Amino acid sequence: MFVSFKIRSISISFISLIFSITVPFFFSRGSAICTLATLTFVTFVLLSPMIAYALSEEIILREVYVHNPDRVLRVKIYKCLDNMEGDLFTVFTLYMFVLGFAIPVSLIVLFYGLLVRRLFLRSRSIATSQVPVNRIAGYTMAISIFFVVCWSPYWMATLYGLYRSTKKVAFHASPTFIYVMYGIHALPYVNSASNWLLYGMLNGQLMRRANVHRQTMKNVHNNVNSLVLKKALSPSEKNDCDDSIIVPRTSDSLL
Repeated sequence: MFVSFKIRSISISFISLIFSITVPFFFSRGSAICTLATLTFVTFVLLSPMIAYALSEEIILREVYVHNPDRVLRVKIYKCLDNMEGDLFTVFTLYMFVLGFAIPVSLIVLFYGLLVRRLFLRSRSIATSQVPVNRIAGYTMAISIFFVVCWSPYWMATLYGLYRSTKKVAFHASPTFIYVMYGIHALPYVNSASNWLLYGMLNGQLMRRANVHRQTMKNVHNNVNSLVLKKALSPSEKNDCDDSIIVPRTSDSLL
């Protein structure tokens, strides 16, 4: 459940980020909160089958009978299981793969591509040395690639497990395979723990770019004001036109 919810949370953050940068005048704080709340509610609705069927199962790892006094010692753990089988589990896994991974990855690539494109277009009007476009593009690509690298093995293993369960394929899990699966399931948590660092770096570059743009517009405004003031205080230019026509004449009273 955490895995699917985390994927959709990252996608929601990407959508909110690109809207707040590309259309800041139309995407206010209130609309951002409303969008996040709506998509979070939709996420819980999509995960409702797992919430309804989940249970905690006791698993005994080892059992030993000892004397003096006679008793049984057990080493056991409690594991949370989805408890979904058959067609329900197949449908749930497939639509979570589509809605929780395939579509979010497409949106991540699309929106971050639009973000980088907009940054490059805007950087043409500002000195290249002042706008860290390359750094922003690098952090953006790093976030997207790191996300795909960490989550793809998990979903590949999940789909392969679904294939084995539907085709009744016999499979013996060796200790090495078990350790590999633990590593694959740990990758999403590594991604979640590292996102804040990458987002912090990206946000710092975006803030720098916004400050540079604000300072540039301020300088342009100050230059325009100084030119207007200088022109207003400069001596009047000589007028070559004949002003005698505006002087009253004695003959005007005869008209």
